Amino acid sequence: MLTYEKLKILMVKRNIEWKDLVKDKVIVQQTRRALVNDDYVDIKTLEKIANHFNVDIGDIVSIKK
Repeated sequence: MLTYEKLKILMVKRNIEWKDLVKDKVIVQQTRRALVNDDYVDIKTLEKIANHFNVDIGDIVSIKK
């Protein structure tokens, strides 16, 4: 199972809210819901988010064991 806990922590550190990512057209509402619920998200979307934060994909997603 994937988890986006790293992304959530990064957002807190940078004082960014989900609505900011939607407003900046980094993600859409449906993607926001998937990320909040640790559901699967398209790899291109993860790439877009990582580029927005200037980090690697591994800095925003991990596998929960």
